[in-house]
Amino acid sequence: MRLFTTISFFILLLLFASCETQPPDILQPVQKEGSVIINSDISGAKVYVNNVYMGVANLTLNLQPGEYSIYLVKDTLRSDTQNVNVEAGKSYRLFFILGQKSSVLLEDFANVSCDPCVESSLILNKLLSSRYTNDKLIVIRYATNFPSPNDPFYLANSSMNDNRIGMYNVLFAPTTVVDGVEKPIATDSVSIIDAVDSRLSVHTSFSINNLSLSITSDSISVSGNLIMPSSGYENNKLFIALIRKEVVYQTPPGSNGETVFRDVAFAFIPNNNGISLTDLNLNNNSAAFEYKIENTFTEPADNIAAVLFIQDIISKEVYFVIRKE
Repeated sequence: MRLFTTISFFILLLLFASCETQPPDILQPVQKEGSVIINSDISGAKVYVNNVYMGVANLTLNLQPGEYSIYLVKDTLRSDTQNVNVEAGKSYRLFFILGQKSSVLLEDFANVSCDPCVESSLILNKLLSSRYTNDKLIVIRYATNFPSPNDPFYLANSSMNDNRIGMYNVLFAPTTVVDGVEKPIATDSVSIIDAVDSRLSVHTSFSINNLSLSITSDSISVSGNLIMPSSGYENNKLFIALIRKEVVYQTPPGSNGETVFRDVAFAFIPNNNGISLTDLNLNNNSAAFEYKIENTFTEPADNIAAVLFIQDIISKEVYFVIRKE
């Protein structure tokens, strides 16, 4: 009996020690949802997830894992749809742009010996001074090699000018192209105004933040942060044009008598072919960029501006443009 009691005691002791040294595991809660942070460029935009109204941006949604299609609406504006594959425990940030285009790109093709180009230039200068500002209507002037092959602006960078001439199949000067898709009559101000106003009402899905232009004796560089859709931009490129704000000759360089020329393109960064958006490192619908070229120009820094635009190289449509001085 005494032996039995002793054995029982040791068994109880072992059980007690086991409970102390091996406590039961504490179960951690399993996170079953992912979070989607939705921001917009304008306030009061309604958020729709898989066509179901979820609230007003800016907001954070906790969603079960799966595929979701999200878009925003305000009044007559609707954003592009962005698709997101939500995984448990992960966070996603989406930025939507509903605003209409704030600027329109007008590309003007002219020649110093083209007589109608004088009238076209006067119209553009008047529109910039009286109806639009140069942040609303952004002008880039290119030179053609016709009617005179000796245009100094053409000869200064013939490959750049030929590239843009070929883009639109320009056959005569002056030719005016608005946002890559409208070709108003270059000598008709009403025709140009109609084209510009029409394009200003178009929705854009692109924006550039923190834009910077740096000009030193060694290089000219442009940097910024591009906001763009998560998909659907495969044919789009970012073009960065450098322009001279004003060029003044003492005597006319051509036969049409002009001596003052404004917003004349002289180079593209990093080259004439633009930067494919698929080559940019997209992170949460944004991509930081910085491009530069050697500064081989003697132009004063305060006479140089940069014009950045997003263009579909198939349809030629310009979706976004901004000017930095």
